[in-house]
Amino acid sequence: MRVQAADERATRENNSLMERNQRLMRELQEQMAANARLVESNKMKAAELKQKEEAVRALQSETAKVVKVKEAALARINAIEKQKAEVEKINEQLRQAFVSTQ
Repeated sequence: MRVQAADERATRENNSLMERNQRLMRELQEQMAANARLVESNKMKAAELKQKEEAVRALQSETAKVVKVKEAALARINAIEKQKAEVEKINEQLRQAFVSTQ
């Protein structure tokens, strides 16, 4: 009797462990599938990030070029304003010389 009870208990325990094993195997498969989806999602996001980083670098380069053009234009404007002031000064001197000759 004891052997039969022990055998039945061992059979129940074996069945329980097999069910647990099957459940864990299903969970493992689900997790592996979820991980595969996440890997693909990460790859897509990494590609998108790379594109955005390249766009940012391009914009930074373009901004640097625009800043250089702006600085050159401002320098030219300052030089022209200086020349204008000199011309106005010379023009005023010529007017005064002309008025004094009359």
